[in-house]
Amino acid sequence: MAGATYHDPSQMRLQGREEGRAEGRAEMAAHAVLAVLERRRLPVSEVVRERILACTDQDVLEALLRRAGVVASAEELLNDLPKDGSSVE
Repeated sequence: MAGATYHDPSQMRLQGREEGRAEGRAEMAAHAVLAVLERRRLPVSEVVRERILACTDQDVLEALLRRAGVVASAEELLNDLPKDGSSVE
């Protein structure tokens, strides 16, 4: 929670740990999407790569991972990705 006041340092550590885990899961999911595309030998432009790696919404990333196995091109995934990459529109 932004701007939260913690009276117990362990609360702050716990929140930081949870945020770090969420960021790690998102990064891992984004790399999994790219791995599927690359395994299918679909060209992945730098723009597509950056947009996928910038995505932080786990639900969006899971949807991208499912679609990565069936799209005709990596660019097709951008239709499912919000402009800011953070959440579903």
